[in-house]
Amino acid sequence: ALTSVVLMISWVVVYIFLEFQLKSSIHKEFHRISGSAGRLFDINMQRDRSRMDFVLNKILAAKGLSKAIADKNYEDIKSIVAPYYRRLKSTQESVNILSFRSKEGITLFRAHKPEFYGDKVNPKRTLIDDTNTLHRSFSGFEVGKLEMTYRITKPIFYEQEYVGNVELGISPSAFLNDLGSVFKTDIGIAIDKSQLDIMLDKVAVPIDSRYVLVKAEENLKRHFQKKQNRESKTYKIDMNIPLTNHLSQTLGYLVVGFDISSMVKEDKEFIHKLFYIIAVIMLILGIIHHFGFNKMLNYFSKQVY
Repeated sequence: ALTSVVLMISWVVVYIFLEFQLKSSIHKEFHRISGSAGRLFDINMQRDRSRMDFVLNKILAAKGLSKAIADKNYEDIKSIVAPYYRRLKSTQESVNILSFRSKEGITLFRAHKPEFYGDKVNPKRTLIDDTNTLHRSFSGFEVGKLEMTYRITKPIFYEQEYVGNVELGISPSAFLNDLGSVFKTDIGIAIDKSQLDIMLDKVAVPIDSRYVLVKAEENLKRHFQKKQNRESKTYKIDMNIPLTNHLSQTLGYLVVGFDISSMVKEDKEFIHKLFYIIAVIMLILGIIHHFGFNKMLNYFSKQVY
């Protein structure tokens, strides 16, 4: 009886230990994938920033552009910039913004939307405001009317006088889709609720009291929509990759979602198979131990009597 109890306890302890180890393994694998996705995202953004910085310098060096900005001449700006933008879009689809503004903050020309110009910059656009005030280049994430994009600005001078600035925006959407395909994860972007006022489309999925999901795959959206009703045990979320502006202030986060249901199913099947094998082995050992003990008892009994 004592042998059976010992074997049963050992059996349960082994099962609990295996289940803990496999859960820990899944947790570590998820964070490894999430960390890799975050590092690759940062590398891609920095690479694009360096490349676009070079492109902007080339555009600003175009003959007559600085004077056209100083004169606020829409047609001259358009004739100089439009060919550059067409070539840029043909090789870099992620570029979705190229805007020129006067020192008063008036939009002189939008290469991505030439028909819209003459409006004044939103006072919440600190990236543009700081470029205008400090007459220097900045880069970082910023929430725009349509989405959060990575922006690069540069001051424009004509005859050594500050006359305006240029802004180039890179959409992370295409690269986020690539990330999701490579790592088999769902990728999205969360922003601070206070930034939602800037966007035209204010429909967003609440994450918590501070952040909302503005761009994400359907699985991520469904997860946060259902989160208030029940916490999913098979869908893991990592929201530890900050998206910062030019002042290193966090405006939002890269959100990585990972469905671990298939991994959990495979691990449970493995545990059950191993559990049954160990149970059979313990049962056989128990039988051998029981009969072996009886033989030894009989042998010593014969020796005594």
